[in-house]
Amino acid sequence: MEEQFHKTNIFASADWHWGHKKMLEYESRPQGYEELLMERHRAVLSDNSEWYCLGDLALCRADERKKCAEAVKSLQGRKHFVRGNHDGFSRRWLVEDCGFDTVQRYVQIENVFLSHFPLVHLDDRYPAGVQEMQKMFAISGADWNIHGHTHSKPSPDPRCICVSVEQTNYGPANLWDLIKERSKVEQF
Repeated sequence: MEEQFHKTNIFASADWHWGHKKMLEYESRPQGYEELLMERHRAVLSDNSEWYCLGDLALCRADERKKCAEAVKSLQGRKHFVRGNHDGFSRRWLVEDCGFDTVQRYVQIENVFLSHFPLVHLDDRYPAGVQEMQKMFAISGADWNIHGHTHSKPSPDPRCICVSVEQTNYGPANLWDLIKERSKVEQF
């Protein structure tokens, strides 16, 4: 995995909330944001990409969920899913219908910890999820936390980088670019 990471083909995004019409109000998303998500993801992802969806994929009726699954399955490259607080979907749906290669609660790539919840979280509605994430981050020895959940709110900790689609212009963010920008060094 180290070689792939340095080839800059690993991307992440979070909080699609496919079909969740309240997102138009909550986060001022544009009408038809689902098409924008697909356009931006298709423009970046290729056959040799690794894309991590860091949770909260869809909040919608069954017919919209089917459209979401078809859209995700059409994306190129390997797809990995990290569960968020709104993801009660079955593993079977995520793998068979959406085409995710893996489904996990968090992932570590070198010194980067990927999760739905940020390491530092000011919202006390999900204390168990945050506590579990903090424990796993400490055990992992990671230097960075790439996360979702906070949408347009910035992360209060410099080790945490949010990839909610509101912060990535509705497309996937390149992990190497995020870390390079944050650390201001050529390599880590």
